[in-house]
Amino acid sequence: LQYFDPPFGFDSAATFLDSQSLFIDLWREWVEIQLLNLSFDTPMADMDYEDIFNCLSAEKQKEI
Repeated sequence: LQYFDPPFGFDSAATFLDSQSLFIDLWREWVEIQLLNLSFDTPMADMDYEDIFNCLSAEKQKEI
């Protein structure tokens, strides 16, 4: 299922048939948002999520 999300354009929606799948997807999204917030307005902003995570201190990685 795709829907239009102004000003970003088309996005996808998913259906979850069990709570574990929903939780895993929400957890992944939460981690990505945390990484984006940490990288905002830094040289890490153009990196992918795994690279941003690897640039963080061990303490911050453990926190996330």
